[in-house]
Amino acid sequence: MELPKLAAPNVIGTGTTATSEGTFLMTTDKLISVVIKMDWRATVAKHSLLISSPTSSLTSPNVQTLIQHLSDAFYQYASSSSTSHTTDVSIVASLPPSLLEARTNALNVATEHASWLLLSDTTRTNDMKQKLKTHQLFVNFLNHAGLYRKLTSCRCKLMDHGEMVQCCITLLENKCQGLGEDPTNVLSKLCRFQEDTIRLDDADTLGSAIRNVSETICCTLESANKYRKMYMEVLYDVPSQGSSDYVSPWTSSNEMRSLLLTQLRHIAANRVLSSTDSETTKHAVRILGNNLLQGYLEDDGKGENKYEFSKQYHQAKVESISLFQLYLSNQDALNASVQHQYFDGIVQICEEEELIFSDYFRDLLLKNDWKEDLVHGKTFPGFVFSYFCDEGQFANVLDLGLYCKEELQLFLESDPRMHDYRWINDFRQGKFEDGADCLSRICYSAKGMTHTNGASTSAVDIGVLLSLSKLAEIVSEG
Repeated sequence: MELPKLAAPNVIGTGTTATSEGTFLMTTDKLISVVIKMDWRATVAKHSLLISSPTSSLTSPNVQTLIQHLSDAFYQYASSSSTSHTTDVSIVASLPPSLLEARTNALNVATEHASWLLLSDTTRTNDMKQKLKTHQLFVNFLNHAGLYRKLTSCRCKLMDHGEMVQCCITLLENKCQGLGEDPTNVLSKLCRFQEDTIRLDDADTLGSAIRNVSETICCTLESANKYRKMYMEVLYDVPSQGSSDYVSPWTSSNEMRSLLLTQLRHIAANRVLSSTDSETTKHAVRILGNNLLQGYLEDDGKGENKYEFSKQYHQAKVESISLFQLYLSNQDALNASVQHQYFDGIVQICEEEELIFSDYFRDLLLKNDWKEDLVHGKTFPGFVFSYFCDEGQFANVLDLGLYCKEELQLFLESDPRMHDYRWINDFRQGKFEDGADCLSRICYSAKGMTHTNGASTSAVDIGVLLSLSKLAEIVSEG
């Protein structure tokens, strides 16, 4: 790639734009960077920047200097590497001390912003394929200069930037005019496209509009995911999810999740499935639903109320997985329910498919990596017991509890509806004395055993229970 050789930057003046004011740094009639003084909040609002660094970090003189030096060093590297072979040693030797001595936090902010400037710069090229080459060259420069190893969360942001440019390339190839010209604005343009295209008051074009928007969003997501899979390790080496340096991808942002959920609701409300476009709609439901749920799964959970986040995630499961059942299959819906720990879906689908007493469902009960559902406040076994208890199927509770005895014991002790059935579980575990005590309490209780129909235990039943109690006492003594 050929880039012009650049002289040292010279300050030529100051000025204001719609979102910033500051000194413009120019070299050989090319804009290297603006933003010496900037209202970063305005830039974030306008361009949907997903920057996690505080505003004060960007406006600090140290970071401003790093942005300038980083841009200068990259353009010098790009210019020299196109005409001669450069070694890592020579690249490092050419770096100013400010970059070599920069703290990790400051370098993260400066690198992210320098990368963003490359994406938003229209003075050099508007060709998206060329922008992608420049972006990847920038990442390679960071590696050869020894700076990349100092970067942490910024690696995730750099991958976001690459994905956004690739999405623009895909949108332009699919002739989505107006959506692929600005990689810094892909998401906000998709949101506006959805809002402007789907006109609920126009019944004649509503179906085709929904399909058009669905296809556009899907091709964007597929492009981003393909790029991520291809370059996540070989180019960006991003931190693993769960580490302190991990940052959620741009496709997992609140704005993207809102876009996807809105589109799924349009599909559900208007039932655009027909014999001519069924495969198209099925594909859209699969891509939109899976990416919506994956967005919650990949969220870093930073700065969010966990309960509110869980409620939103749960609602996304309810709406996505119900569409999976409607447009795809019960198997697709069940797979998604297990992956995203949607307890309602797992039990309801397994009951519908008569899998409750299968080896598959038993294995689910025995899984030891279930997380507690914050919405229901239960583990998976606890949810299963409560579900069948609500249905009045107490025998199912006791029989399924054979696979997870500790959880069953806790449920029997905590749920009053099961108190009169604890003796059955006691007998099954050989705790005859405990079972006898339970039966005695039932028999001598004024209320007696309460049945699902509200009737009390009859005198004959009490006689039978007393006999069982006495037999249990004999066995326990024997």
